[in-house]
Amino acid sequence: MCRCTGGMQDFGYVWGGQMSLSLELSCCKFPVEAELPNFWEENRVALVRFAFEAHRGVKGIVKDTEERPLNKASLVIMGRNINFSTTRRGEFWRILLPGTYTLQVNVPLDIY
Repeated sequence: MCRCTGGMQDFGYVWGGQMSLSLELSCCKFPVEAELPNFWEENRVALVRFAFEAHRGVKGIVKDTEERPLNKASLVIMGRNINFSTTRRGEFWRILLPGTYTLQVNVPLDIY
């Protein structure tokens, strides 16, 4: 019996920190090209507002005491069981609903 749940979007979120989505605007898998501008006009405002939601949450750069960015520092939002890591430039981000959160940063001792 398979104990796997979720799909590739869930996998990318948990293991890669990626936000993915599937957007279906029609029941037709391959609409006629001439219909595409209409799909855009019908959904433009909602899509642009949705894109701005990527700026909601927490983001920043983890640095050491000498202001060097820390690659692969592990971050945890307390109360959740999903960890994520910084990029090679020390960057991190996580989309969150408004509220108060505690962020824990863990840096390996052998980082250098």
